[in-house]
Amino acid sequence: MTAFTPLQLEKMAANFEERAKEFRNVARILRSELKEEDPSPRPAAQSPSAQASAEPAAKRTNRQIAVDILREKGTPMPMTELLVIMQANGSSIKSIGNLSSLLSRDKKTFRMVSRGIWTLQDHK
Repeated sequence: MTAFTPLQLEKMAANFEERAKEFRNVARILRSELKEEDPSPRPAAQSPSAQASAEPAAKRTNRQIAVDILREKGTPMPMTELLVIMQANGSSIKSIGNLSSLLSRDKKTFRMVSRGIWTLQDHK
């Protein structure tokens, strides 16, 4: 078994606490989605800005879906929360890693505020 230094253990604990916070946010979002559901079938959830878009949901890019969600929220978002909402709005992105790649490749549009927290460049 590998021995860890107290500093390494503290860093790992902080990382797990941060990830636990992100998972709690996702769980809260999923619970709120469940409470809003009714037994009648309905189309996939879309944000008001997405519904206002002239483009059909199927033709919107993952980038545009992320932009719409971040613009509507107006504040930085954890990637876990962003991913759940993007998937509910028709995004094909399936993992945090893929979302991270999308956001980090487009520096003109997206800005990382802190680890795992993103916003739009034009938001302060």
